[in-house]
Amino acid sequence: MASFGVNLKKIRNLKKLLEFQQRDVDEFGRKIAQTHVRQIQAGLDFEGRQFPHYTSSYAKRKAMGKIKNQKSRQAAPPNLTLTGAMLNSFKYIRGEGGKAELLIEYGIEDGKQAQKLIDNQKGVFRLRSGKKKRRADKKRVVARPNKIGPMVESLIAAMFASIIARNITRILKRQTVITYEI
Repeated sequence: MASFGVNLKKIRNLKKLLEFQQRDVDEFGRKIAQTHVRQIQAGLDFEGRQFPHYTSSYAKRKAMGKIKNQKSRQAAPPNLTLTGAMLNSFKYIRGEGGKAELLIEYGIEDGKQAQKLIDNQKGVFRLRSGKKKRRADKKRVVARPNKIGPMVESLIAAMFASIIARNITRILKRQTVITYEI
């Protein structure tokens, strides 16, 4: 819930309220990427549901630390972190701000690490033998078009609220406080 009082007659062009400076886009782009990684590490998918459990044999091996170059032993909830390489590659790529338009791109540019994420999204897993196996019941989807999960969506709502508050303050030349509940 957002609540604030403003004399809108003083704000003739409402597009000015959603004007993003490039520094804001870069700052929020980095925060959004970091928050998405934290959401994944919390074991949450694009709808805020827990990822499907690892297979019992993989969970046991992971929890015991039996995998080469392993950094994480967390088996429940699944957090898509074994060596940490894939999620360490998950970053803010670029963004563009402007009047009432915003573009933020983030993800994985490294081909090998990107393929790991794609495989997780499709439910494709590498067996110890090196072969790949597809299990539709084990898809761990981190994002879909217009669906990025509750932690990231909350951050974006807070981002818009802070930009609107800053722009109202700038336009009216007085401090404006916006409160919201997610």
